[in-house]
Amino acid sequence: MTAKNAFTLGSAALAVFVLLSGWAMGGLDSRGLDRSFFFDSDYSPIAQIVVGDQAASSDAVAAGNIAAALGNLAYTVRKENDSGGVVVETKRLLLSSPIAGATGKYVQGEREVTPGVALLDEDGKANGVADFYERHVGLAFLNGTFVYGKDGFLMYNLACNLEHSDVSVLRQEDYGNIHWLFCQGFCSDTLQNPMHTFEESIRADYSGLQWLENGLSSDDLERLQLDVDGKSFVYAVKTGELPLSRVGESDAPIDYEYRGKFLLFGEEYYVKDVAGLNEIHLAKGKVLEGISSEGFTSSFLGYKFKVDSILFAGEYKPAGVILDVETPDGKIVPVRITRLNNGVVDNLEIAGIYAEEADGVVTAKAVVYDNSQGVVLKDGSDVVVGNSSRAGWRVQFATETSDASGFRNTLDTREYVGKNGTILHNVTVTYVRDVTLRENESLFFPQRYLFTFDGYRTRDFAVPVCSGGGGVNGSIILTKDGSYSPVLAFQADDGNRYALRLDGGPFEKGELLMVQGGIMEYVDAEELTNPRRMEVSLRNVLTGNVDRINLEPYNSTKFNVTTYSFDDGESNDESFEITPDDDPEYTSVFFGTYKGLPLLYDQDRRIYFSNTTVAPNPLQIGRFDDFDGYSNRLYFWAVAENGSADLNAEPVGLHSPNLNDVLFVFENDEEEFYVVDLYDRDFNGSTDDRFYAQSVKATTHRVSSSSPVYSADVRATLNNPRDTVLYLPAGGDRLTATYGDKRMLEEVTLCHPTKHVYPTVFLGLGEQSTAVDTEITKADEGTNKTVGCCNLNVVLYNITVGGEVLRITHVISPITGNLVVTPQEANPDKNLILVGGPSVNNLTTISAGSILASSENYVVHLEGNNTLVVAGYKATDTLKAADALIGWLKGNIH
Repeated sequence: MTAKNAFTLGSAALAVFVLLSGWAMGGLDSRGLDRSFFFDSDYSPIAQIVVGDQAASSDAVAAGNIAAALGNLAYTVRKENDSGGVVVETKRLLLSSPIAGATGKYVQGEREVTPGVALLDEDGKANGVADFYERHVGLAFLNGTFVYGKDGFLMYNLACNLEHSDVSVLRQEDYGNIHWLFCQGFCSDTLQNPMHTFEESIRADYSGLQWLENGLSSDDLERLQLDVDGKSFVYAVKTGELPLSRVGESDAPIDYEYRGKFLLFGEEYYVKDVAGLNEIHLAKGKVLEGISSEGFTSSFLGYKFKVDSILFAGEYKPAGVILDVETPDGKIVPVRITRLNNGVVDNLEIAGIYAEEADGVVTAKAVVYDNSQGVVLKDGSDVVVGNSSRAGWRVQFATETSDASGFRNTLDTREYVGKNGTILHNVTVTYVRDVTLRENESLFFPQRYLFTFDGYRTRDFAVPVCSGGGGVNGSIILTKDGSYSPVLAFQADDGNRYALRLDGGPFEKGELLMVQGGIMEYVDAEELTNPRRMEVSLRNVLTGNVDRINLEPYNSTKFNVTTYSFDDGESNDESFEITPDDDPEYTSVFFGTYKGLPLLYDQDRRIYFSNTTVAPNPLQIGRFDDFDGYSNRLYFWAVAENGSADLNAEPVGLHSPNLNDVLFVFENDEEEFYVVDLYDRDFNGSTDDRFYAQSVKATTHRVSSSSPVYSADVRATLNNPRDTVLYLPAGGDRLTATYGDKRMLEEVTLCHPTKHVYPTVFLGLGEQSTAVDTEITKADEGTNKTVGCCNLNVVLYNITVGGEVLRITHVISPITGNLVVTPQEANPDKNLILVGGPSVNNLTTISAGSILASSENYVVHLEGNNTLVVAGYKATDTLKAADALIGWLKGNIH
């Protein structure tokens, strides 16, 4: 390749190269540059400036100017105060904020599918077609069909909860035909070339969506999923009455064969061929204007083109052209192009438009197609994109054929009125298959667009956060501690994490317990005299209030307080011996009441909320709601069976009667309930061959001692290790069960969203995250600056450490070795500044064409990690490149 040919590349090809190589067209590209490329920590220069062996004098001047600038900047600044201490000062403050965003449309499902019927109770509807826990049934997502057009999508800033409209993702474009003039009997100035308006849209039928929890009562993993009916999503493009056949008489010069652009899936294609009335072939491509016999003056995807000669049919009637095509590897391939036959080189196909000769110079115009990016639209078949059939995406043409009197007068294309032919009004591409999407899975359109099931999102479309932050140490956990103590671990609304015992004792000093919905700490006990009493102090951890309870001496014979074990009560219940003295003046046992509850103090300074059995007491536990996430409330309480009634619909015969359980209940803001049963006191692990009757049940029935949960009230159950996760549809709560041997329920972990959540889908281009940097300087004082999602008023900018500045000292840093070297002297282990293009500096790898593509005719660009190219199209442009770098150095090094 000669330097001349390299410098005559077309701008469109250069744009393609620039995009693929990752750098932006423009003079100075400072991405990746910082002080460390040029200087070490002491500001001694570490980069070498390389001047080519064939460099012009201006290249040497440019290198010398860069070297002088580096030398002038090789110093550190010391600002000293009166005691000799160094004052550190910064000139700029750079704040970086990650921003999550999306372009498209979020849609959220209805909270109430049937008015007055809770989501959990949807299977109780008269038609019986909805059930959140039933596979392939589910709940209706949303009733309605929406069509999104040119301005139908939004740009979301998810981090800042902002929406911006007027995002033209779905496009509208006007295209005209490209007329093939080889062998045609009419002149180009007689051609009629009406414009055709292409307009994209996507139709979403949300009534074809059902969302549910799948996997219960099976070996499948439980998960949220969305069932999408076939034909719920249709991509459509209006084609502006595009001709599928010649309109008018055989010699009519109106759109006689359409080869113009075609808009599809947000991309521009060219029509390669119209195969009958039901098939269109498209390809990415480019119109090559002014292909010349004087040299390779046009390019596409690294291929370059030159006219060799014109083919004639009869005298002075061009019938084709022969082009020379230079491939990216430098080979020259002659290509013959005629009216009937396109030329082919590798994956490129070339169609000729016209050719002419004037003053000994032959020029031609052609369209070059990239066949690797071909599209086939065939009515009734799946669309083919990139030579791959996209299964399930079915194409349909909407055409119109004129009657004997020609096209009607209502057509937008006035040139067609009264003429005969067939036109295309629109093309639709419909996904005709049913599809199931798990949470965060997408249905991808054949190109560009996607539809995603996002699971639960907040009203501002953010990913929900569990109360306490989620994770192993950040969820709500109800577990067993030993054989009889249930423990509730959670983060409260004060931001602290607590673990509270829910049984009645005994409690040592410093232990936390739950008393009537409060987090209480047993602080201390102090004996009082006159009269003799024991003052027990309980502190409310959240409010700081301390309750002091006076207990009276307890004089009687010794007795036992018994625990209430989770299972095998006969073997596992423990007893604590209480030994009061029969003389109230000497007894070390005291007794009284606190908030209507019995309170016992024993000889070992422990307290009990019973003097008989320390089973979890619903009156002691109360109703707790101080969980983290106050805007989406969660409530917790307990219910105890009394030995005569089954309150949680345990199957008959599993372990009848089993009527002595303690049930723990979680209720969300949507009045959905988890009923957790950790007890099966009649189970004997050493003799029973059955499973534990312990479970979690989802219901909308508010269980109480007088209002049992019947089997008809139960919507779903966890009592088998194959089922571990249970969602509540309206609240979005997710409970995970952990089992032991013989299906023992050991603990449950609850993710309760801190904000209200909704089932959410997304249609568009998808989500993306970007980092937004904001620089604040002294000049910003008194102005507003946006940092991430915050709008800051810069009142005063002054960042110093060390005291008043009395002296400013510039400490000159040493320069070792030569700053300017030849390519042979360059050290590849150092950072290199390459001055000059490839024709004068053999280390420069950026092509001359890429330099020419710059809007400034020069580039300052970092190649890899240790090579900076400073090069211009002409020698004077290299000087400009050096000046641009020097300007950046002066503004960014100190």
